[in-house]
Parts: sequence; structure tokens; C-alpha cells
Amino acid sequence: MPACIVDEICYEHKYEKNPTAIIPYFTGLLFFCIYTRSHLDFEHIATADGLSQSDIQSILQDSRGFMWFGTWEGLNKYDGYTIKVFKNNPADQNSISNNFINSIAESKNNDRTMEKYG
Repeated sequence: MPACIVDEICYEHKYEKNPTAIIPYFTGLLFFCIYTRSHLDFEHIATADGLSQSDIQSILQDSRGFMWFGTWEGLNKYDGYTIKVFKNNPADQNSISNNFINSIAESKNNDRTMEKYG
């Protein structure tokens, strides 16, 4: 008696009989990975582009598509073209309270929160 009631759709029984039947699935997966990898675009940004520091502590892409980078020299917002740096300014009560940004997160209502060091 077969291990499955419906032999044609039973995964274990089907590949137990013919182990080479799984090759098309692996071939498809391989082509998918190659196609996907060849279509990824990366843009490198550095301090020469306006980043406050090259040592990034945390990265967040928010719900609007902005990239946020937390460093130990402030919070950096990248819109795909320019970088805006937010730093602590003791004379401005609306500035961030600390330049040492360890982590960035976005809440369900799209507010960004930061974990600061010190």
C-alpha cells in the first residue's frame, strides 16, 4: 500500500521513487537567484557625499523610502540624492538630544525612534 492516499501529489512518495525529479526545481531556483542578483543596484555613499561619519551603527529604510543612518556623529537622512545630518545643538531644544545614535526604529504610526548612547 502506498504511503499516501493520493500518490500523484504526495511530495515524499513522489521524490522517493524518482529523486532526479527535483532537478527542475533547483534549476529554476538557480536561474531566479542569478536573475535577481544581476538586477540589484547599490549606491555607495561616504563622508565625501555628506555622511557625518563612515562608521554606521544602524540603518533604517522608513515607510516613505528614506534611508536613515545612525552614527556616533549624528543622524543622517538620505533621500536618494542628498544627505541631511541631524546633530545635537545645545542652543536648539528641537535638535536631537545626543549625537551617539545606536539604533533607529519606526513605529506602527511611522514615527522614528532612536536609541542614543550616554
